[in-house]
Parts: sequence; structure tokens; C-alpha cells
Amino acid sequence: MEQTIVDIPAFVSVGGPFCLGTRNLKLALLAEATAWKAEHAAALHRAATEELSRNCDVVQELRQQMDSDIDSLDDLRVMIEVLESVDQHSQDLDVSSLERVFEVLREIGLTLPRQEVHALQELKQQCADITATAQRVRQELTTTRRPEFERLLDTQAKALMVATIHLRNSFDNSGPTIEGITPQEALMRLRRLSSLHRQLEEERQTLAAVEALLGFPPTPYPELDRTQRDLHRLEMLYGLYERFVAQQQAFLETKWNEAKLQDTEAQLKAFSSSLASLPEPLKKWQAFREMKRTVSSQLKVCCVCLFVCVCVCLCVFVCVFL
Repeated sequence: MEQTIVDIPAFVSVGGPFCLGTRNLKLALLAEATAWKAEHAAALHRAATEELSRNCDVVQELRQQMDSDIDSLDDLRVMIEVLESVDQHSQDLDVSSLERVFEVLREIGLTLPRQEVHALQELKQQCADITATAQRVRQELTTTRRPEFERLLDTQAKALMVATIHLRNSFDNSGPTIEGITPQEALMRLRRLSSLHRQLEEERQTLAAVEALLGFPPTPYPELDRTQRDLHRLEMLYGLYERFVAQQQAFLETKWNEAKLQDTEAQLKAFSSSLASLPEPLKKWQAFREMKRTVSSQLKVCCVCLFVCVCVCLCVFVCVFL
């Protein structure tokens, strides 16, 4: 751009014997070009510095994670996630784009701080080191320590299988589907079993990650899957029941002179629609019957109250204007 401005002729004919000197114009254009270049270089430098700092943080974090000891399958799962993170950050570990940006800045004429140049060189070396370290760690985990992890995997897979059977027995024998218990008791049992299920599911995810690393197919846990389906179905019902309890508490705490009947009616109708959309097998439980009976009664009360309000308003209107 600057060369194009310099190449503008010193005088430009404007017709006949008249010529226009371009010296002042060229100086103004050169000043604008220089200012634009300086502003663009500063913005590019800021972006490159931020990218350099971010990449250094990523590499530092990955280095710290890869230096951790592996004494259990949980530790191994964490390391697997670190190795996957190294793969995901492959672009961050490639500093060639940053090198090109800093080279452009040099061509523009910007003087780079010595610490940034040093940080870029150090980052390049660290990226190469961490990539090599990731390959070495993966090789060690899948070859050198493979027998150790296979034994741990076999032991914990058997323990998990037993735990899933115990969970299923608890669900069948003392779970929320036992006849005769109150909805409140069923909700407490559902929470307890759901918490146990989440713990076992996390254990399965750990074992599945290790199996994938070692090249094994994932072990099926049919009782865990069956219990998960049953818990999920019951959570649809008792999730509504929790909302129902909270809603009833709010109704009881609301004073009559502060009640908004139309809003209350809308809430009850929406809740009634949610009840109606539940799967048919869930409608046999006491929690559903209790919610349906209470909501239906409250809807009738709301309708009566709204009708009375309308009648009172009409009476007042008649008395005042007739």
C-alpha cells in the first residue's frame, strides 16, 4: 500500500495547461497508511499475545495432569481423559500459526518483547515434549502395565456385577414400588436408590473407559440397565409429586386476600395436563391418585370462586349504575 502511494506521480494533469501537485496528498495518505498499519499491528499483537498465553496455560495444565500417579482404575480413567484432551488440543499444540503471526509482525516492523519470543520458543518445545510424553504414557498403559490393569478390571467388573444385583434386589424388595407405603416414603426410597444407581453408573463408565483403552468390548450389566429404566419411569411420577408438594405448601402459605385466582387456576390446569400425560402404568400408584384428587378439587374451588367474583362484580355494577 505504501509503495502504491509513493508511485503516485508528483504532478497530475487536470486539463489544459493546469497540473495538480500531489505532494501534500501523498504525505497525508502515507500518514493514514502508517497509522492504520500501526493500529492493525497492535491489534494483531494483542490477539497473538492472548493466544500465546492461553496455549501456555493449556500445556502447563496438561503437563501437570500427565505427571500424576496411577494407582487405581479411577486414576487410569483420569489419565485416559487427559490423553483424549491432548488429542482434542492438537491445534493448541501446533504453534506454527502463532509463529506465522509473529513473523508478520516482524515484517511490519514491530519490535517484539524478548520475553514473548522466548515464551514462543519454549512453548514450541513443550508442545513437542507433551506430544511425545502422551505417546509414551499411552504405550506404557497399554503394554507395560496392561496385566496389572487387566487384573484390576476383572476384579472391579465382578464387584460391579454383584453390586448391580444387590441394587436390583433392593429395588424389588424394599424399593418405591412396594404396596402399602405412602408417597412420601416411596419418594425417599426412590432418592436413595437413584443415588446408589448414579454411583454404580459412574463405576461402569470408569470400567468402560479402561476397557476401551485395553481394546476390550464393554461389559454388559443388564440388571443395572433394567433398574435404570424403572427408576427413570418412577422419577417421572415422583418428580411431579415433588412439584405437587411444593405447590401445595405455597398455596397453604398464601393469604386469601393475596391469592390470584386466575394464576392459580392456570397453574392447576398445567399441572393437571402433566398428570394426564404420564404413562398409564404410573397412574395406578397412590401418588398419582392423591395428586389427581387434590388438583381436581382445587380446580373446582377455583372455578366456584371465580364465578362468585364475577357475580359480585355484576351486582355492584347493577347497584351503582341502575
